[in-house]
Formats: sequence, structure tokens, C-alpha cells
Amino acid sequence: MGALLFGVVCIGLFGSLLVSCNGKRKVDMDSVQQMMPQFIETENETERSSEEKPKELELIALAEDQEEAEKIAALYGIELSSFSDGVAVFTTDKDLNELKELEDINGYPTLTVNSNSHQLKEFTPEMNTSK
Repeated sequence: MGALLFGVVCIGLFGSLLVSCNGKRKVDMDSVQQMMPQFIETENETERSSEEKPKELELIALAEDQEEAEKIAALYGIELSSFSDGVAVFTTDKDLNELKELEDINGYPTLTVNSNSHQLKEFTPEMNTSK
């Protein structure tokens, strides 16, 4: 019982020391204000660069053969990147909602965002530098 009480007291003292030490720390507002314009400029540059070039989507659809894959690309006005084992891969800078609307209205074959490609671009450092 004594050891348990001693442990609780030690943990309490350590916690109070942490709280009291953190309360005395002051922020140097001059250095913060000097750094703020850098953060704002970096953020604005990122926004501008993403606005300038449209985001390229990689889409997939099932197709019987290369010829059908080419027909799907022509229907949507997108580029066929590759075809293999019944899966056609397309690239486009068109809006996904616009393409889904075409699909719904005209009964075109279903296009799906290639999530594998998206994940590779997000998590591969070499690909992120090219953005």
C-alpha cells in the first residue's frame, strides 16, 4: 500500500512540475510576426500552382478488347493510356462530375477513379516532386 501511495505522489509531483514549467514559457512575438509572411507566401504559391494546371485524373473501365477501350475513350473525349486483361486505363483533365453526368445521361460504360494511382502519387516521394 505504501509503494502504491509513493508512486501516486511521484506521478503527481512530476505532472505538477510539467504544468508549472510550461506555464512560464513565453512566445517571442517578433519572430512569429517575421515568419508569418513566409507562411502566407508559401500557401499562396501552392494555391496558385494548383489553380494554374488542372488536376489530371486516371480512370479505369472494363472493356472486352482494345477496340472497345478506344470507343469508350472516344465517347467521353478522354485519352486511353493502356489496356490489359480487360481493364482500360484512361487519363483526363476533365471534371469527374462532368464525366459522371455523361455516363448517367447517355448510358456510357462506367468509369471509376483509379485509386491505386492516386495512392501511389500521394505516398511516393519521387512522384510528389513533379507536382
